[in-house]
Amino acid sequence: MSTKPRIVAPGVIYQVYAKGVQELQMFKNDEIKTFFLKQLAKTLNKYDFTCHAFSITLNQYHMALQSKQQSISLAMQQFNSILAKKVNKVLGREGTVFSSRFTSVIVEDNRLKELIRSIHLEAVQLGEMSQDELDHYKFCSHSVFMGNSTSDLINSDVILKKIGMDSKEKYYQYIRGIDSNDNDITLKLKDINRAKQGFHDPHLYVIGTPEFVKKVIELDSCRRLQIARHISENVQMETIHEKIAK
Repeated sequence: MSTKPRIVAPGVIYQVYAKGVQELQMFKNDEIKTFFLKQLAKTLNKYDFTCHAFSITLNQYHMALQSKQQSISLAMQQFNSILAKKVNKVLGREGTVFSSRFTSVIVEDNRLKELIRSIHLEAVQLGEMSQDELDHYKFCSHSVFMGNSTSDLINSDVILKKIGMDSKEKYYQYIRGIDSNDNDITLKLKDINRAKQGFHDPHLYVIGTPEFVKKVIELDSCRRLQIARHISENVQMETIHEKIAK
């Protein structure tokens, strides 16, 4: 079966999602969740990404990451490989950890507020905890936004300003005031993450205005042409990513 296209562009916000194989429950203990956050910090630093939101639920993770120049593929492939080894070691198992490769969807800046809400409410929507419990759940950045926990991954004050909210109270009202199930971006992401959409239309993996979608597709097309040219010149793949990032 063909895999979904991986749309990549510099400076954009990605929704990043991955799920464990059925019945695994890879995040059922805090050791793995704590390792996840520590390894994520290392990955963000190495590849110069910014994290706007994260959520770890029982068998999946969901994040909003923003790149500068580096490829999301290179960063997340390494991250997931390290995470999978840790999961198998802690759980005393062997074999595949993730049900499929990670999903990445590019989201326009003006939809970041909706994306953060969708990510933060995921544990509630999955029925794993109540909203009151979520307020203090340290493995979701919602608790950082609420001021109930701290994380080196998130600068909640900067992000709140970025999404047009000048206080934690306004953020809290926003999170509590709207049913995430009725949120347009949540429904779109659920379909994409569960592979309900067609595999080969790149427009399905970019959320934003028609102008933004067109611009991202054009940037990605240029990137693919560069990769093809470098491959024809027999340049190693890691070097290709470095060249394109410059």
